[in-house]
Amino acid sequence: MAYFDEAGDPGIKTVAPIDPNGASEWFTVGCAVIRATNEPNLVELIRSIKASIYSTQSPDLHYRNLKEHKKKSVCDALAGEKIRFFVVARTNRTCENIEIRPPRNFPCIQATISTTIAFE
Repeated sequence: MAYFDEAGDPGIKTVAPIDPNGASEWFTVGCAVIRATNEPNLVELIRSIKASIYSTQSPDLHYRNLKEHKKKSVCDALAGEKIRFFVVARTNRTCENIEIRPPRNFPCIQATISTTIAFE
């Protein structure tokens, strides 16, 4: 099983902080890969991690919303699991004012790549 999520803005005409109205400086796509047999354990894993950092207000876990002192604990907990993580990061600064045209035989995905896992 693979879960994808993106962050940032794929726009490259203008880029912040150079242009205050520009796209975010970074665009990233992340992926978490687990064996299908381990998927049923994800809900309990997230509950356990959230309980360990005393974060029980919402059912989801968003790294960007965590207080700084809780981030390492979450990373350590995930590092101990049978999950592989991958990230592709692109700085938009190097792409500013460049028009990108994919080859005709390559499918270009411009929409947001995002799979959300709802933890109840």
